[in-house]
Amino acid sequence: MFILVAQSIWHGTIGAIIFLNTPDNRVTPDNKFVHLDQYIFFMTIGLFVVGHIGMIIWLCLVPLKHRESMKKADTRYERLLSTKKTNQTDDITGKNSVKSDSFSRIPIEK
Repeated sequence: MFILVAQSIWHGTIGAIIFLNTPDNRVTPDNKFVHLDQYIFFMTIGLFVVGHIGMIIWLCLVPLKHRESMKKADTRYERLLSTKKTNQTDDITGKNSVKSDSFSRIPIEK
């Protein structure tokens, strides 16, 4: 959004300068303001491309790396839960019990 506003302000400004400094209302390619406008155009296109390449590199290095580490942590946590579940004993019978769901029984005291 910022680039759109900046481009609108720039084109309004350069258009007014060209209009005021051109006596016969014809813009020729050898006008110095046309060269300035083309230079600024290519410079902003270059900044736009470099900025997007930078954002893609940042996206790969920061958030996606964090996502991978969170996936590894989830895998470790699942392994921890599965080992706890296989070693878990039933409080009532005293036998090892392996549950097929993710819920564990809570004994009710009377």
